[in-house]
Amino acid sequence: MATSGAALQLKELQRYYESFGAVRGVSLSLEPGQFLTLLGPSGSGKTTTLLMIAGFLEPSAGEILINQRPVTHIAAHKRDIGMVFQNYALFPHMTVTDNVAFPLKMRGIARKEAREQAQHFIEKVGLERFARRFPAQLSGGQQQRVALARALVFSPSLVLMDEPLGALDRRLRLQMQEEIKKLQVDLGLTVVYVTHDQEEALTMSDRVAVMENGLIASFGPPKQIYEAPDNRFVAGFIGESNFIQCQVRQQDQNYALAAVGDCGDVRVLMRQSAQAGASASDDSVIFVRPERLHLCTPDDHYHNKLSASVVGEIYLGDATLFRVRLADGQEVRVKRPNRGIGAPLHPGDHCFVGWQTDDGVLLRH
Repeated sequence: MATSGAALQLKELQRYYESFGAVRGVSLSLEPGQFLTLLGPSGSGKTTTLLMIAGFLEPSAGEILINQRPVTHIAAHKRDIGMVFQNYALFPHMTVTDNVAFPLKMRGIARKEAREQAQHFIEKVGLERFARRFPAQLSGGQQQRVALARALVFSPSLVLMDEPLGALDRRLRLQMQEEIKKLQVDLGLTVVYVTHDQEEALTMSDRVAVMENGLIASFGPPKQIYEAPDNRFVAGFIGESNFIQCQVRQQDQNYALAAVGDCGDVRVLMRQSAQAGASASDDSVIFVRPERLHLCTPDDHYHNKLSASVVGEIYLGDATLFRVRLADGQEVRVKRPNRGIGAPLHPGDHCFVGWQTDDGVLLRH
């Protein structure tokens, strides 16, 4: 991973509470202007990692560098970091303008200049009509915009966001995702964002670090994390997944030939991380997303086709999720658009399940 000119570097970062390792050796590098999301379930170490970057927790071991400057043992207020919390952390006795200008005041900026700069960022987040209001007079979304403007007003080297949209309803959350991403791109911000929301991670990030038990289970662009995960945990945690048990017959550098029970052989993509763990006749699983599977006929042009029958269906609006049983008894889910594809199918109907070679990935069991 390239580190030349990195905006943030973590080197074997650890945080232990007696014998319990909340973070057990996290290393990563983030380039200037990139948006990184730390994603994982509760207890995975993502917030602990963020708090160590912010300077609110002392690492047990490891090193933190911001713009190539070691900051591991430097106080939080000297790290040139902007922070956005889920609970907003606004001063209730201050107006919007005074809240946003507060970091500038603490840095000794003259009052007039501070208010002008605060007004600029208040306009950036679309709150110029609310500049004189107090936090209690604002909605949750408006308060979060104030918190965002306050974090950006002093042009920090790094912006940290700890589940900032967790308290908002879905519609407002989607709107704020777009606004935060636009600001990040327009201002060239370097952001580290913590969430357990997979959709936020996929739609906003340049890089995603999926965390499990205090370690990074996978690191890369969102598309890679979603479409070609490194391991079964990542595949199962991100989005909806099918895992089809199989036995590997043959393998080369990029692909494997695998038998799915007595249904027949299929050809699937071979991730590098699976090559060392899968050998001929070894039990493995084929990972494939429901939207990558197709209900088809024997004549349809898919590289892999397995005989199956429909056992259930769930209407989703724009699509239907079919539960389908393969000939060997394994069940998979197939997500099918409701317009323009194929004849109607219902429970009890026979069909084939098809997919293209690169849409199925062999993973360790």
